[in-house]
Amino acid sequence: MSKKIIRILIHPLFIYLIISLLECKPYISHINKTIYNEMPKVGDNFSTLNEQMVYYYNGKGKYLYSSSECYFELGNPSWSTSYKEGGIKTISVAIANKIPLLGDMCNQSKNVPKKEKPKSLDRFFSFNYLIDNFSNVSHVLFYVLLAFSTIFEFYTKRNKYWFALLVCFIGGGLLEIIQQYFIVGRTASLEDQMLNMIGAIIGIILFYILDRLKFIAKVHNMI
Repeated sequence: MSKKIIRILIHPLFIYLIISLLECKPYISHINKTIYNEMPKVGDNFSTLNEQMVYYYNGKGKYLYSSSECYFELGNPSWSTSYKEGGIKTISVAIANKIPLLGDMCNQSKNVPKKEKPKSLDRFFSFNYLIDNFSNVSHVLFYVLLAFSTIFEFYTKRNKYWFALLVCFIGGGLLEIIQQYFIVGRTASLEDQMLNMIGAIIGIILFYILDRLKFIAKVHNMI
């Protein structure tokens, strides 16, 4: 019975189902804010889930509302107004960080301080870096698992490595199309698809190495 459960958990269809659920459902926070994984539109006011600052997007960059007075003096609605009704749009941290800061919306300060990035390799080991880039990490990680499980499932087949690469490419591309046209707040991303394929290649290489060490054959015979 336990072997059957293990076979289900490591089956590529099960792993692809998990990936689909994660990628095709907008993230809803504990305060019922939808996180939009897309660039704001020109004229949008936007923020991120854990940031108090609100910005205005003009198509080229963002301007900071330096105070509540600044925000309301320009005729903006209340904080509780939903984005669909003209309120503040909540976007992912990764996308917000890519938008250049152009200045202060109400010209109350000429120089808006920018957060300094940690130097050298220290930023890769910081907690904030891992949180902000979890989306990228998860794309690679899950497609490592998908490629690995696909090869394992078709272990006796001659072209198992090429088949796994094809499954990851088509499967990832299909989810990007679904996000673009059917999921509110999600858009297709070539960068995500590239991360998917990087994960697939890593999974294939890892499987090949373990197979050469005779580890895969032992596990395959056990389950």
